[in-house]
Amino acid sequence: MKLIAGSSHHHLAEKVADKLLFPLDKPNVKYFKDCEISVQIDTSVAGEDVYILQSLSYPINDHLVELLILINNLKQKNAKRVTAILPYFGYGRSSSSSALVVKLLESAGVDQIITIGLHSPEIETFFKIPIKNLGVTQLFGRDIKNRYKSKLPIIVSPDKGGEKRARALADFLQTDCAFLHKERLIDDSIKITKVIGDIRGRGCIIVDDIVDSAATLVCAAAALKEAGATFIEAYVIHAVLSKGSIQKLEQSDVSFLTITDTINQQLSEETRILEVAEILAEAINSK
Repeated sequence: MKLIAGSSHHHLAEKVADKLLFPLDKPNVKYFKDCEISVQIDTSVAGEDVYILQSLSYPINDHLVELLILINNLKQKNAKRVTAILPYFGYGRSSSSSALVVKLLESAGVDQIITIGLHSPEIETFFKIPIKNLGVTQLFGRDIKNRYKSKLPIIVSPDKGGEKRARALADFLQTDCAFLHKERLIDDSIKITKVIGDIRGRGCIIVDDIVDSAATLVCAAAALKEAGATFIEAYVIHAVLSKGSIQKLEQSDVSFLTITDTINQQLSEETRILEVAEILAEAINSK
């Protein structure tokens, strides 16, 4: 069994390797002057189960092409089975785009996918190969319990798409749950039209899968504050955090942000990061 680190997240790959007591191989990735990617792996993989860890994060197109070339190279070197570990599955916000990425991965020869917190459960149906979509309910839940003990905040979904995720976390914690109705306007701005649940005088934790521009979190926090929440935090799986998002959050009613390390980000010490290496190592061991 071999573990290979793509270039998107060496630090996480190293932590997973440490958990598994595996050596970690790193391919040689080079760019030609026209930005064409060359990927070479010198390790012997014939007859081996090979795991590649590559988060499909910024620059996502480079990381995706690198992954496809690496999968193809490993199959040509007669790897027994190739599993792509995608802590963050990019292109997951559009059905047509995610279906295309699935086809590309399967065409390259990947045999199995391990990922965390897919944006849409529909993506799993696009695959003809096995896929493990790992959740973070226990990871988030244990952290919230440790921080708040018996005085648990309300768990809030910022939109309809996240209701199942928020309800699962609230059930795990045995606390209350609230839901927001979100509309995306013509100019692509966000509007919260309704708060469902009695949150007056209570602390709230917004739970979401992706924070990119941070517009949803900012608007959701403002709506909760207006409805009487005493404080608002956010727990988010994938910290895309495009340019300007951190500044928006700093100026918003979100008092604290907790994320996971599915994406390699350089963030301030004020942002809490929960590690997913243990989750990924357990998924590999349970093959």
